[in-house]
Amino acid sequence: MMPPLPVVLVDAAAVGRGHLLAVNGFTARALTAASAQKERRITWTIVDPVPADVEDLGELVVPITGAVECIRYADWLARRAGGVR
Repeated sequence: MMPPLPVVLVDAAAVGRGHLLAVNGFTARALTAASAQKERRITWTIVDPVPADVEDLGELVVPITGAVECIRYADWLARRAGGVR
């Protein structure tokens, strides 16, 4: 497994479909994001290769005023191209 990419904190209310997230040491893409009264629910799927025993689909529940660890696309693309940023 490659080392995790650097993360940036993003307001939970701003995270939406397509954002790259840091989840359990893997890179995941947000599939859906919805706000309830005081929370943000974000469904995700892991985009990195994962071992068979790792769940590759899940949900984050974050306070609406909280933050989510996101990964910059430039860092992710650099890793995919073979250079780790």
